[in-house]
Amino acid sequence: MIFAWLWVELTLLGLAALGALVLFNPDRSQLVVFVTVAICITLALLVLAAVRYRLQRSPRWIASKCPTCGGLLYRSHRRPINRLIGLFIPLHRYYCVNPQCRWHGLRIKPVKKR
Repeated sequence: MIFAWLWVELTLLGLAALGALVLFNPDRSQLVVFVTVAICITLALLVLAAVRYRLQRSPRWIASKCPTCGGLLYRSHRRPINRLIGLFIPLHRYYCVNPQCRWHGLRIKPVKKR
């Protein structure tokens, strides 16, 4: 949690420095675009971090039993879109071993307790 606050503070300091450059530079148009892009990227990263934090603590998404029948889940190979999403959120693909259920879907790797 301390690292998150440090990251936010450093980001805000960097944006403040860019804002100062915009004020004291005669050609402000390029810097305004740069600052706007930097703010958008920072906000997107903050939202992604918040979503990841929430999902990794959600009992619904980290359960190790089948949500339909309560049976055992086995891991299976991920699809390419799952691998892409897995770059940001640690996903695993599972299927239910119960022959009547045949559920398959995604589960999120839970956060390790320290």
